[in-house]
Amino acid sequence: MSKPSLRQTILVRSVQKLLDADETVSSVVVMFTRHRWFVPYSVAAAVVLFGVSSASGITSLTNRLVLAVCGLAIAGIATTNYWVLAETNKGLALCRSSRIRQYAKSLERRLPAGTELTMAGSTVITSDWRVDGVMYTLTKRWEATMRRLSTEAANRRD
Repeated sequence: MSKPSLRQTILVRSVQKLLDADETVSSVVVMFTRHRWFVPYSVAAAVVLFGVSSASGITSLTNRLVLAVCGLAIAGIATTNYWVLAETNKGLALCRSSRIRQYAKSLERRLPAGTELTMAGSTVITSDWRVDGVMYTLTKRWEATMRRLSTEAANRRD
């Protein structure tokens, strides 16, 4: 196995700090969920910023569109929650992650022993997984680890 990246090392250490002293992290997966009002909120923010920039006297259509896209992006970030699923020697733990950097901030809960990790869909860039009844999205960078966790969880149930 290749040496973990600095980013992954920092992520694992941030999760380790949240766990019990006798618990060790073996792997992590970064996931995200979007609020159900993600699309309407983002579009509304873009429309409002376009309107405000028009009313404030910005005459260039390009500049008004750039401001609208910035509003859309900021609203999108504000309505996205990031998570870290950690495999430890005591089972699976779900942690909250920061919005900008991949860093675990708090331990939300420990997942029950029989938790199913099921792939629900996939695109070229991301895949969707159902974890304990909640849909999470993760980038392809984390998919191999999630597939391994899913397989191990299924083998433990059998």
